[in-house]
Order: sequence, then structure tokens, then C-alpha cells
Amino acid sequence: MLDGVVLTGGRANIEPHHYGGQAFPDDEVIDPDRDKTVLDIIPDCVQRHMPIFGICRGIQEINVAYGGTIFYRVHQQG
Repeated sequence: MLDGVVLTGGRANIEPHHYGGQAFPDDEVIDPDRDKTVLDIIPDCVQRHMPIFGICRGIQEINVAYGGTIFYRVHQQG
């Protein structure tokens, strides 16, 4: 049994095809297995009223799981 889920930070960003963003450059670090796993379990946790705590990438995953977008290189936004 689980009492809650902690979504940690990570080196890779969520791939932009999950939120309709522009494609990453070829040298961008990705983690497609984490993207799939986490984006699938977030709605299940919410449906079960299970607490979710997102840290850094984790909060971005919650946002994207519910239709949000992100600027993966926010420092380049003008």
C-alpha cells in the first residue's frame, strides 16, 4: 500500500510532445520511460485521492498531466 507519491526532480525535461511544445534540440537529455510512467500514474493517484508531492520536475509533470505547458528553458523567454 502507498500513502502518497513523491515526484522528484531530475536531469531530463518532459518531452515537449506531451504538451504540444516545440521539439527539443538533439542534445537535450530525455527520459521517455519516466515521462510515460509518471504521466500515467498521476491521474490514477488523483482519482484515488492519494497525495502527490512534486519537486521541480515533479510539479512540471503534474502540470503537464492536466493539460498544462512549460517553458523548458525559461531563461530564454523574453
